[in-house]
Amino acid sequence: MWVAPTGPSWMDPLVAYLRDERLPADGKAAHRVRCQAASYFLSPAGQLYRRTHIGPDLRVLHEEEVPPVLQELHEGSSGCHSGGRGTGRTPFSLAYGMEAVLPLAATAPTDRTEDFHPATNEEHIASELNHVEDLCDEAHIRHAAY
Repeated sequence: MWVAPTGPSWMDPLVAYLRDERLPADGKAAHRVRCQAASYFLSPAGQLYRRTHIGPDLRVLHEEEVPPVLQELHEGSSGCHSGGRGTGRTPFSLAYGMEAVLPLAATAPTDRTEDFHPATNEEHIASELNHVEDLCDEAHIRHAAY
């Protein structure tokens, strides 16, 4: 049985569902956990992993496990950490498959921030949400074939 090393975490309901098929009492929370569960699995050792479509599955770390891992990445055997420059992509895009636009106070606007329109972005996100289940099904098929 896997027990999180510290207090409550966003992972707890997901792990409970994957391990024992226990869902939260709240209907919305239960629906969210069922939807998230399609992208995660528990290893035989009880560790939570996120399925990926390109590359290896990702181990989900508890908040308290992150600092030692980051320290190892920057100072340990992987000391030549390039911050995503080696691939030409940011760590965020490598992990999530998309770039993020953060609200920054910039004196010189960039093409990305000039072309960003909140209303259009919301419409685009809403239209993409209609295809999420299809994308998940396709991803599971590719994962099973892999």
